[in-house]
Amino acid sequence: MLYLWRFKKHQAKTGMGWQLRRYKPYYISTLALAGPVMISQLGHMLVQVADSIVVGHFAGTIPLAAVSLVHSIFMIVMVIGLGIAYGLTPLIAQENGRRSYTECGALLSNSIWINLFTGVALFCLVYFGSMAAIDHLDQDPAVVSEAKPYLFIMSLSIVPLMVFSAFKQFAEGLGFTKEAMRITIWGNALNVVLAVIFVRGMFGLEPMGVSGVGYATLIDRCLMAVVMGAYIFRSVNFKVYLERFKLFYMDLPRCRSILKIGAPVAMQYVFEVGAFAGAAVIAGTIGAYEQAAHQVAITLAALTYMTASGIAAAATIKTGNNFGQRNFILLRRQGMSS
Repeated sequence: MLYLWRFKKHQAKTGMGWQLRRYKPYYISTLALAGPVMISQLGHMLVQVADSIVVGHFAGTIPLAAVSLVHSIFMIVMVIGLGIAYGLTPLIAQENGRRSYTECGALLSNSIWINLFTGVALFCLVYFGSMAAIDHLDQDPAVVSEAKPYLFIMSLSIVPLMVFSAFKQFAEGLGFTKEAMRITIWGNALNVVLAVIFVRGMFGLEPMGVSGVGYATLIDRCLMAVVMGAYIFRSVNFKVYLERFKLFYMDLPRCRSILKIGAPVAMQYVFEVGAFAGAAVIAGTIGAYEQAAHQVAITLAALTYMTASGIAAAATIKTGNNFGQRNFILLRRQGMSS
């Protein structure tokens, strides 16, 4: 009887209920941090959802198939950039945990330049590579004709997106996730309004077709980069980190440390997204209608991934802070709860 009592006591202590009670504070803090990141991450996908809805509703099947083809190519380019930008977040979280505030500002300036160079390089990759390769993918000629100008405009938007990402990852690394979420929400609303106006040709404008959603995305991302930058430099939350900030400053060891984390993340994203991009191209070899249908299905399915991505970002920030403080017990609990 004594053995049975001890066994039941041990089971109650180590059971699921006890684990939930033990980790409840960590679940709550992680989800509070992850929620805005999820919504912000969803913003990148919602741009594609909005583009697909507007083009499919107002322009037709062939333009929607062109959107599918362009997104299959552009998504690979975009995730390379976002992966490299992501290298900043854990470094900022660690330095903030060590209270190395000046180092956080130095990392931001290096990240801005890395992201700018990456954005220009990715634009050149699309312009000189993908624009030529698209003719040899066995796609419907009408779809290719619609896709080329849209792909060019979307490739331009990668530069302001990378600048926005530098500021976003800096703020998120410090635990400020809500402002990027708000900017993303307003940016998506603006993107939808502009897309409808440009595609339909409202207020005296000529209908632009599929290129209209490209221009809407380009304008939206430029404004988001400007607003996010203004928030970082004007908010009192970041004053202590930017006291010695120098925009025209690059340091090779810091650049290397950002790329050491960001480049593998980018490659991981490429392998994950590349499979879906290949599926869109394969659908295009069947026909334009099948490609358009694939675009609708895969865009909606991709939204679910952003939830896991948001939790992963929160885990990075929490564990980075604890690692910087050398608090390994709390680090482990945050990691387990995530």
